Amino acid sequence: MRSSLLETLPEVLEVLFLGVGSLGLSVAGAYLERFALLTVQGGQTALGAWVGFVGVTAFVFAYLLVTDKLRPRLGRVLAGD
Repeated sequence: MRSSLLETLPEVLEVLFLGVGSLGLSVAGAYLERFALLTVQGGQTALGAWVGFVGVTAFVFAYLLVTDKLRPRLGRVLAGD
């Protein structure tokens, strides 16, 4: 029992870190998008567009992290392979 727990611990930690990383990127993307909207409303269109692009990029990286890394590894951990 103890050895099987120690064998799966690195995989569980990896899934945990990937989940926290994707959550952090999503929160950062939401913050940047809000900041971009406020910047455009304040009259700085070019800066707002740039920050909006960075926010969308953070969302894309979060999505790719979940779909390419997290979901397959979570499936392996839950299946017990």
